Amino acid sequence: MKQTEDITRKDHIDELIIKGLKSMNPDVHGTCVQRFLYEEMLGVLNRIRISIFKGTVEYDELVNELYVLLSRNGWSVLDSFKGYGNARLSTWAGRIAWHHFMRQYLRRDRMEFRDQVHTLEREGIEVISSDEIRIDVSRIISLMPNRRYADILSLNLIDGCNPEEIAEKFGTKVSNIYNIKHRAIRMFLEIYTGKKG
Repeated sequence: MKQTEDITRKDHIDELIIKGLKSMNPDVHGTCVQRFLYEEMLGVLNRIRISIFKGTVEYDELVNELYVLLSRNGWSVLDSFKGYGNARLSTWAGRIAWHHFMRQYLRRDRMEFRDQVHTLEREGIEVISSDEIRIDVSRIISLMPNRRYADILSLNLIDGCNPEEIAEKFGTKVSNIYNIKHRAIRMFLEIYTGKKG
């Protein structure tokens, strides 16, 4: 990459971002981190922040965690991005982020539940063992009353389809898939936690 100003060119933006993220030049690297994680990923990470974490985590916290996740081994994970079907790097990374933070949420929730179980057991109250209530994502999806939501979430989280592929299957726009997925995640979490909104 010749200069940091090149990062504004739309035709090669993903390629430039990848090169910049891997760059040893701190100015180029910093510019690309800012562009990618604070601009390109802004919508996705904010949806994750609201849908999964109900706004209880800061945006920077998600950025830091995603940075650590993607930067392992010299950002080698970016080598698997191929841009098939004109998919953008932010869409590809968004899928990784949804999977990672959803798993994190479920893991954290299970740990909190286990802590509550141990507290109750110490107090002599009999409870169901944590092994009997492990959450199976497929089972929760099967309980979702809105089948369209369930199908879209299943295609994305279980089958690994990206939003472009799902939009093609449903004959709709990618932006519509993102909106449906946002509502589907909320429904999933309501069923999982037994709490509304």
